[in-house]
Formats: sequence, C-alpha cells, structure tokens
Amino acid sequence: MILLLCPECLQWREPRDASCPICNGRLDQYLPDLMHEDVASGIGDWVDCLGECDVVRATLPRRGLLHLTTNGMLFVPHRSIVFSFDVESPPPASLTARVLSALAMPVRKLHAWLMKEDGAIVAGSSRPLKVDGHDRFALADLLMSDPGVLFVDRSSIVTWRRQRRRWEFLRSDARWLPEKFSPRGRDGVLRLQQWLENTACLLNPLTP
Repeated sequence: MILLLCPECLQWREPRDASCPICNGRLDQYLPDLMHEDVASGIGDWVDCLGECDVVRATLPRRGLLHLTTNGMLFVPHRSIVFSFDVESPPPASLTARVLSALAMPVRKLHAWLMKEDGAIVAGSSRPLKVDGHDRFALADLLMSDPGVLFVDRSSIVTWRRQRRRWEFLRSDARWLPEKFSPRGRDGVLRLQQWLENTACLLNPLTP
C-alpha cells in the first residue's frame, strides 16, 4: 500500500486509478510537490486541543490528540511507527504483524508507506509526534511529514452522527468518511459537539 498526500482534501490516501478515494481529486506520484504555503493555508491556524482521541482505521496509528483549527480537525497520533521487513522470511501470520514499512522520500509529498505481504518484521522503532508550535506552518510541517496525521476540512462535513462513542462524518458528496473518531472523556465529546454545532454545517446531525 502506497499513501500519497492528496492536494485537494489534504489527506494521506492510497490512490485508486490515479484518483483520491475520498474527494476524487487527481492523486499520483507524477503530480508536482505540494507547496508548503498551500498546505498551511488549507489547514488554517491552531484553535484548540480537544484532548485524547481514538481514530478507528485499518493500519495507521489510532491513538493521539485531536486538535481544532480555523479550517477543520487535525488528528495527531502519539507516535509514528516505522517497521523494517525481511523479504526472505515467510509471510507473518497475523494482520497485526503485517503493518507498515515507512519509506522516507526526499520530497515532502512522497513520504510513502508500503505494506509488504511477502516479508516478516525484523525490527521496529517509533518516534513521538506532537504539535511543535501553533502556527499554520508548523501544522503543515507535521501533516506533510507523517501519513499518520489526519486532517479533515470542516467545509467537507455536511452532517454527522454518533453511534455509541464513535463519531462518523458525512461528506458533501454523500459518502461517509472511512475513519471514525472517539474522543476520550466527556469534556472532549461535549467540546467536539459544540464545535460542530457552532461552525458551518448544511444539515442536522443524525441520530442512531
């Protein structure tokens, strides 16, 4: 699996037919590098941190902090995990073991993550992630350098629903965002709801 940073929705996604599966924008390795200023402008300025949050997704780190910006939500996992593989070893038995190998590229856009089906993990390491500065350029650096960071543009959310502890968001193209958000603690839940209700939303929240 190769993840690229989409220039339209500013999310790390696996291209499908050279398109982003979320926003349908063009997404392939032949696109010009994203401009730092454009990413910073898309994210906006830091506003608040809602605290601990779990994001339900298949392979990338799930636990971290959920931040609010003037333009949306920015999820920053606590750690970025890097694995190396032995391609001569038999395939690992469990999906947990078949995680991700991070390949650092010389350009900001192509920090590609690969999932290998034919190798076993021989070493693993992790590094802490945190918001180092609250200006939009620091946030852009964070997003552009790590596929585990997830940005959701507020203008792309037309409605939402809560099912137990998980928040799901419906996009303007009538598709649900694949990731589900679970703020930890009642305070984070209430603040997320207040933010959603007090910012632009075309529809009303859905109830299960």
